[in-house]
This record gives sequence, structure tokens and C-alpha cells, in this order.
Amino acid sequence: MKRIFALFQLVSWLFVVPATVSAAQLYSIQDIGTLGGTLTAGIGLNNKGQVTGYSYLHGNTGVRHAFLYDGSMHDLGVLSGDSFSEGHSINDSGLIT
Repeated sequence: MKRIFALFQLVSWLFVVPATVSAAQLYSIQDIGTLGGTLTAGIGLNNKGQVTGYSYLHGNTGVRHAFLYDGSMHDLGVLSGDSFSEGHSINDSGLIT
């Protein structure tokens, strides 16, 4: 019984490993900058390479604004009455939520 189980594990492993290896893709990391502070967090990415998230403003006072990165950083500001904003997702049309 142990031999059958070991053979099953070996055969299963042979089918899983090639699928994992063939699915490997190459990625790169790019510094997208900040809105003046020391921290930027990219949260959403679309198929055009546009990124949204939040970035702290100059002085790192805890104030963070949503941004759009499309080759350069764009501060999206805040809604009236709010003190911070964050972008969480972006579709291929560039609409951010």
C-alpha cells in the first residue's frame, strides 16, 4: 500500500511541477515616485500599466492623497469635507474607485 501511495505522489508531482514552471512570467519593479512624502502604495493596476493607490504629501503629516500614475504622478486630491483619499482599483478606461 505504501508503494502505491508513493507512486501516486511521484506521478502527481510530475504533473504539477511542469505546469508551475511553464506559468512563470517575468516582472519588473519601477520606482513611481511620491507626492512629496516618503511613502507611496500602489494598490490598483490596469492592463495599460496605469497605477492607482495613495501617497503621503510633503512633510509626512499623515495626509495622503489618491494618485494616478501613467508615466508621471498625478495628485487626485480629496473630496470636499474629507482629509485623505485612496485609489483602490483602476479599469482600462482609467476610471478609479
